[in-house]
Amino acid sequence: MYNLTHKKMKKLFYLCSMLTFLFASCDKTMDISSPDFEVSTKSTSYKVGQPVTFDFKGNADVITFNSGEKGDLLMSFASQTRFGSQANQLSIHVSTDFNGKFTEADVKAATWTNVSSRFTFSTNTTLLSSGVRSISDLAQSGKPLYVAFKYVGQADPAKTQRNWWVNNLKIDNALAGTTNSVLVHAAADWKYVNFAQNAPGAGWSQVADGRIFFNPNETVLASEGWAIAKPIEPDGLKSSPAPIKAMIDSQMQSYDYTFLTPGEYSVTFEAANANRFDNKKVTRTVQITITP
Repeated sequence: MYNLTHKKMKKLFYLCSMLTFLFASCDKTMDISSPDFEVSTKSTSYKVGQPVTFDFKGNADVITFNSGEKGDLLMSFASQTRFGSQANQLSIHVSTDFNGKFTEADVKAATWTNVSSRFTFSTNTTLLSSGVRSISDLAQSGKPLYVAFKYVGQADPAKTQRNWWVNNLKIDNALAGTTNSVLVHAAADWKYVNFAQNAPGAGWSQVADGRIFFNPNETVLASEGWAIAKPIEPDGLKSSPAPIKAMIDSQMQSYDYTFLTPGEYSVTFEAANANRFDNKKVTRTVQITITP
C-alpha cells in the first residue's frame, strides 16, 4: 500500500514539475517586444474637409486612433410669457463651480455666467424657440457644467411681474460630424431654489405637460428663483480611442482622417503587441492644425 501511494505521489510530482517547465518555456518563447511603430504626416496644417494621411513606419498587432477632437455643446430651449409688463425677468446662466447644493446661500455663492444674449426669448404667449447656440467656451475639464434659468421680479406696483414658462431644453454634443443628445428637458431632473423673500406661492414649479413655470403669484414683492438642470460632465464629451487595426488585420501603411472643424489637434495613436501573457504599448502623438 505504501509503495503504491509513494509511486503515485512521485509520479504526480514529476508531472507537476514537467507542467511547470512547459509553462515557463512558453513564457520565454512567447516574450513580446515593444512595437516598432512611428507616425508622420507630409504637413502639419490642413484645411477643413481635406483628408489627412497619417503614414506608418513599422507595425503593431493592434492600433488605436484618437483624433483629439472636442465636442461642441449646442443648447436650445423654448419660452413663453404672459401677464405683467416687467422686462428682462428671465435669464439663462451657466456655472462650473456650483457645488450642487440647492439652497439660496449656495446658489448665491456660485459663479454664474449670463448667456442670455446668445438666445432669443419670447415676448408673448407664443412658445418661441431660442435658436441653437454653442456653450462650449464655458466648459472646463474636470468640472461639472450646470445650466440654470433665473427669474427676477422687481417690487414695482406700476409694472407688474410676468409669468414665464420654459420648455424643450436640449443640449447636444456635436463631434466628428455626428450629434448626440447630452441633456433633454424631460430628463433634466430640475431643482428649484425659490428665495425666501418671495411672496407665498411665488416660485418655480413644473406643470403637467412638462414645462417649468415661474409664477410670481400676482405679488408686488421682489421675487427671485432658480431652476437648475442636472450637470453635464464635459470630459465625457471628447473623442475616445477607436480601434483601426486588430491582430488578424494585415499591416497598415497609413490611415486617413478628415477634420470638419478648425482648430489645433493632438492626434494620438497607440500601438500594442500582445499575447495571452503580456502586452507592450507605445504612444505616438502628432500635432495637426486645421484651418477654415
